[in-house]
Amino acid sequence: MFTPEFLLRFTYLVMEAYIIGGVTVVLWLAHFRFLWERRWIILLGTLLVSAYALPLDAVAVANSWGGFNSAYISGIYFFGDSLLLEEIIFWIGTASVTISAVLIFAELERRGVPRWVLPVGVFLPIEWLAEQTAPDVQHSPDFLRRIT
Repeated sequence: MFTPEFLLRFTYLVMEAYIIGGVTVVLWLAHFRFLWERRWIILLGTLLVSAYALPLDAVAVANSWGGFNSAYISGIYFFGDSLLLEEIIFWIGTASVTISAVLIFAELERRGVPRWVLPVGVFLPIEWLAEQTAPDVQHSPDFLRRIT
């Protein structure tokens, strides 16, 4: 039943679960409250991207523009055998992860976090990161003149 050939058919799905699912878990664990408050924005953005990308992808697959190694795909098609399950999961997953990350980065920029610090904002809490990178306001305005 679970022959190597059968298990190979789920290679792309496992890769998507590992990569897209892993990033999703990290984002939501680190920023659950922030992302939950914006869940409708994420959902709407994901639906808009998917509504645009999935039909284009279906046309590309139907016209054989590109291809898949049939040994590694599930073989589960939608919309008249022109759209693979793997492609649907890819577009929905990458759209939601990208929109979530953009919202996090925008919030960090709004809080004055330097751009070079933004990548760690994926897995560090926004409040803590903003606090750690905030300019030190305890010094008087002439502080820099005295130390130089």
